[in-house]
Amino acid sequence: MPYPFVAHPAAVRAAFLALPVIGSWFAAASFSRRAGGGLWWGGWAAWAVAGLCTSFANPGLAYPFVLPSLVASLCGFARGAHARWSALLLPIAVAAVLFCPVAWLLYDALGVPVLPVASALLALVLGSAAQAWLEAGARLRGAVSFGTAAVAFTLAVAAAIAPPFSADNPRKLNLWYRLDADAQQARWLASASTGPLPASLAAAAPFERKPAPALEWAFGDLAYAAPAAAVPLARPELALLEQIASQQGRRTVRARLRSPRGAPVAGLAFPAARLLSMKMNGVQVPEDGAKSSRAHRQARDWRGSICTTMGPSGVEVELELSGPDPVEAYVWDASPGLPEQGASLLAARPAWAVPFSTGDRTVVFGKVRL
Repeated sequence: MPYPFVAHPAAVRAAFLALPVIGSWFAAASFSRRAGGGLWWGGWAAWAVAGLCTSFANPGLAYPFVLPSLVASLCGFARGAHARWSALLLPIAVAAVLFCPVAWLLYDALGVPVLPVASALLALVLGSAAQAWLEAGARLRGAVSFGTAAVAFTLAVAAAIAPPFSADNPRKLNLWYRLDADAQQARWLASASTGPLPASLAAAAPFERKPAPALEWAFGDLAYAAPAAAVPLARPELALLEQIASQQGRRTVRARLRSPRGAPVAGLAFPAARLLSMKMNGVQVPEDGAKSSRAHRQARDWRGSICTTMGPSGVEVELELSGPDPVEAYVWDASPGLPEQGASLLAARPAWAVPFSTGDRTVVFGKVRL
């Protein structure tokens, strides 16, 4: 799953929490012949050693091991039938109070990937109940173990077939309109980083089966692509203002980046080997980005920046380029939403999928030569 949280988590949570019951039965069946009554002493001695080691590593985390082993040691000195069952069950109850809430709440914190850890915590508690399994008798052990295995299998099947998303727990899915203004070629894009293409979108447009880079200079952004009609949208501009050649084989270029169609976001992408530095409105653009201009997730061969505060007059860009030869770069702008032709795609997006991050957008780009 591309997401740690699913729409219907009850089945998968219960399946993982049922597994330790089978593990406890297996531990009792495996060690009962050799250990006998020593199974109880050995188990709680291991808890005491764990508490001792944890107290040296992190004293604040030692009490979940110390308290149950302390209760077990006190119960171990008791005599009589009632005391025997108290020694079996009371330390387990204390351990359950300390560990079970944590095991249950781990999903709420970290989702499905942490469920094996929750299962391991519960197995730690139930593993100390191995001696109680022996006292319960073979029939009860068999019935409980078989019933638990059947329940765990049923829950696993239910978790596998349950829909992972819903309107209350939606999947992330952006739709883009991408226009190459130079070639007048357009594509519909559906983000692929968050899962496969929904069937309703696949039926609405002839999307390709395999995702590909959404933009030529951003190989990390994968998307499913489908052909689209070219909409007459103005191309972003990079107007040259000044060019200064230095003696070290470098050039300083001043230009103005502008979006004639009024897009609020625009950016540049240069070959990384040629672009030495960049300033926007006199402010140095760091490679890791800033508030108003952040680095795009690009392939290693490309470097650039995004300005998210474009105004009508655009932004002045100062570039330091290496080498005297001309360099080709991409200039692009982006606006929220899709053209009118994208209404059918918006309607085909399932109710359990919503835009995220930059959201649905229209991207227009072209090449420039400096």
